[in-house]
Amino acid sequence: MLNRTDLKQHYRLESPASPEALARAETVLGRPLHPDYAVFLRLSDGLYTGGNLVLLDAWEMPLV
Repeated sequence: MLNRTDLKQHYRLESPASPEALARAETVLGRPLHPDYAVFLRLSDGLYTGGNLVLLDAWEMPLV
């Protein structure tokens, strides 16, 4: 199970996504977020590792 403490050891984390941001993403997508991705977004609203890995935040994800 993901937790913020473990992720923080390896990555620079963003603030958690707000419930409103998650609801907006689901509205724009027209479907619920995958449960695992929603859990991740509640821990960190996006994750960037200097170009090697990008997990989009709730605001950008529906735009791709």
